[in-house]
Amino acid sequence: MTKPRLISISGSIHSGKTTISRMLALDDTTALYLNGDLIAAWVGAKYPDSSSIEDILPEVHQTIIDIVKAALEDGNDIIVDYPLSDKTRRQIIDSLRSVEFEAKWFLLKPNIDKVLKGSDKRPDLRDWERERVKRHYAGPLMESDLAIVIDSTDQTPEQTFKEIKESIK
Repeated sequence: MTKPRLISISGSIHSGKTTISRMLALDDTTALYLNGDLIAAWVGAKYPDSSSIEDILPEVHQTIIDIVKAALEDGNDIIVDYPLSDKTRRQIIDSLRSVEFEAKWFLLKPNIDKVLKGSDKRPDLRDWERERVKRHYAGPLMESDLAIVIDSTDQTPEQTFKEIKESIK
């Protein structure tokens, strides 16, 4: 019997992680798909007076870990779409030590200028989005020793999807 797989697609906002994750989920309809932004919104709704995402990150990360662990323990593959640093990846790995699974971690890292420019689908980034992208690129989120880093600057989503599919075979 094969071990369940955790496929993690990370990157800054507007890096393409949700597009690629959805493509993977549509390609493998037996895998569960977890959109971390929805978890963050759900956790954030419990704290309407919280002024920043940083205030709720520990609970967001723990909720993601709990869902991933339950899925893997049930033998399900799971695709996680959320910005993760290596610190958080290690936290997830440590929390899942009792579970047998395989993991593939990916970090989408297009050129920051391309991200800030926007895309055909979302050409106009709001000021808070621009600031968040800049903060992501200046911090540890966009560097990894654990993830396969993909420079998707000059790739279509289909090309990035194909590269990831080849890596998870």
